[in-house]
Amino acid sequence: MSPTTFTTLGGRLTLEDTAPRPTEDPLWLSAFIPPLPQGARVLDCGTGSGIAALSLLIRQPHITAEALDIDPTFTALAQRNAQLNNLPLTTHTADILSHPALGPYDAILCNPPYHEESRGHTTPNPLKKQAHSLPEGDLTRWLTALQKLLSPSGTLHLILHMACEAELTAFAQSHAKILHLTPLQTAANKPPKRLLALLENTGPHQLHRHNPIPAYSPQTRQQFLT
Repeated sequence: MSPTTFTTLGGRLTLEDTAPRPTEDPLWLSAFIPPLPQGARVLDCGTGSGIAALSLLIRQPHITAEALDIDPTFTALAQRNAQLNNLPLTTHTADILSHPALGPYDAILCNPPYHEESRGHTTPNPLKKQAHSLPEGDLTRWLTALQKLLSPSGTLHLILHMACEAELTAFAQSHAKILHLTPLQTAANKPPKRLLALLENTGPHQLHRHNPIPAYSPQTRQQFLT
């Protein structure tokens, strides 16, 4: 029996309809990756369904995409989704915190866990818990592991909860990174909950704050999510 599927990215991307269904966060992340050079080697870390890597391949088909996840169930799912869309994707099953022998990459995109377990932000769903929660201080460990896989001129692209801003900024400062922060505002009358971040290896440290993206606007959604 063929798996149940759904489409996203304006119908351009087909994915297996698994539970939990991926959020729009990876789509926003891939939409804000600047144009990469021909043959650029890109890693999607914590790939899950593969949605970020695959949507980036659709937007920038000239890159070489790889995907990593700690869970072999997810890397198998990402590979099946790549096949559904006839897209070339190499997958790796490994824990990013074990510093796998991969790279170097011209760009890494990541939607890392951001809810600290100590603050009670957890869920009974084991897949959601693995994807969204982590012990206190592990975000810095993730950032450290990710930047070690970058080429000297490589860039790190993240989508995070706004609560991660202080830890992310401290990391950029201590590692002499240029940091660009762009809030993603999903409701007109509420403060942003998500943060798009770009870390550049070519310091010295600078911090650039950009205007929020009105993600609730139909025109903005049409521009970036199709």
